Amino acid sequence: MRHLVLFAGFLILFASLSLPVKALDRGRQLQITDAAQSSALLGTVENAIWAADGKASDKVIYVIYSTECGWSQKLFNDTRHLTDQVQLRWIPVAARQAPAVVTDRTADAVAAGFSGKAGQVADGAKAQRAVQYNNAVMTSTTYQFRPYAQDRTFAFPTLIYKTAAGVKVIAGNPADLNAVVAEVQRQAGKSELTPAGLTMTANPVLLDKKKKLAPFGHNLPQPVKLYAAPSEQAAVVEELAQGFQMDVTGTVKDSDWLETQPWGPKGIRAYIKAADYVRFSRLEFQVKRAGGNLVTKNTVQIRTHPDAQAPILDTLQPGFELSRSGEVELNGQIWDEVIVYTDGTKGYIAR
Repeated sequence: MRHLVLFAGFLILFASLSLPVKALDRGRQLQITDAAQSSALLGTVENAIWAADGKASDKVIYVIYSTECGWSQKLFNDTRHLTDQVQLRWIPVAARQAPAVVTDRTADAVAAGFSGKAGQVADGAKAQRAVQYNNAVMTSTTYQFRPYAQDRTFAFPTLIYKTAAGVKVIAGNPADLNAVVAEVQRQAGKSELTPAGLTMTANPVLLDKKKKLAPFGHNLPQPVKLYAAPSEQAAVVEELAQGFQMDVTGTVKDSDWLETQPWGPKGIRAYIKAADYVRFSRLEFQVKRAGGNLVTKNTVQIRTHPDAQAPILDTLQPGFELSRSGEVELNGQIWDEVIVYTDGTKGYIAR
């Protein structure tokens, strides 16, 4: 359940969002004709870590599936006579045999996964990152299906491919595979495609030294995107609307990205590009303890950090009283540290 608490004009979005399972029920189809949305959806599955099944081709069908799904295995068996006409690209999401499939990325690995004989992988951590990325790709597709359908389940297998009209999505096993292959549109230059997900999952995401971080607050009209990896090539898994805050689990080393876990500690990680937030989170300063109350004599702005360019938490009119918790001197300016909200959030007021 989504829990929202109003504090000084912001809605705090806690890490307890409902899991993003709404997508397409089995047997449903979508034909997406909008050019931008079609391109985004194709880009999402193209950059997943998929296994190539069939000869290299510019006619491609992407299949999101589970290695333990009988319906997915049936699709694999039913398409053996079609792999000289179209290349299927299998995207395994979290299941016991998935690490071997994303490591080998071959039709043999897909077949072995269905039989439960995929075997061990040399780099288990790397394989797990790839599977987690594919899981985020599935989440991304549900996010992109949202304007068209919000069914209660995500069906395995789900097929996604280019057509003359845009992009088609089929949830479940198609009744006529020959008709599906016939409508797959050729895409020049896609036969030798290398998915960007391979690069994005090659190494673990390194975070700055762990410390308590303030929530990320979004105060611009345009929603901010949450990505499956700290890269704008990564799948978009959700967006944060104006006026919402989200807990931050870390900042990514040597970058402008922050990490969050919108669906709780067991859910996928997501990343927001937020140069200002990251810069201020790395600001080093010492707080000298101080007590008492601070009563505003003029209109004042409370900032997230003791810096004149830091985001504004709140603006107070004269006569407002706050608990004072400390004092900071930084770059010749003295700041009062105050407790802003009932959850203990601290802010800084320039003297």
